[in-house]
Amino acid sequence: MIFYGESGIISIMGKKTNKVYNKLLTPIYTVNIVIQAIVSLASPIAVMFFGAYLLDRYTEVGGWIYVVGILLGVGTGLYSMVVFILRASRALEAIEKQNSTSERK
Repeated sequence: MIFYGESGIISIMGKKTNKVYNKLLTPIYTVNIVIQAIVSLASPIAVMFFGAYLLDRYTEVGGWIYVVGILLGVGTGLYSMVVFILRASRALEAIEKQNSTSERK
């Protein structure tokens, strides 16, 4: 099991991992970030669509509620995806900076 620590990637035993291991994990973390960004975009859209479906079914407000729900879902999804990507990029930059300074030593 791998954790991010204050001094870079550390293993469950608390030892720093080697450079080869770090280079193997970087693409895996990148794929993980892409998948999480897609989920953070799609989840609000699905929730708002489901909410619009429930409103249409039980209150009979009409089909226009789907348009409103999907537009709100897209707006919320885009916002959450951008916030996630910015936070993830800051975290990856910090980790890469720590790895580059530890390689120099």
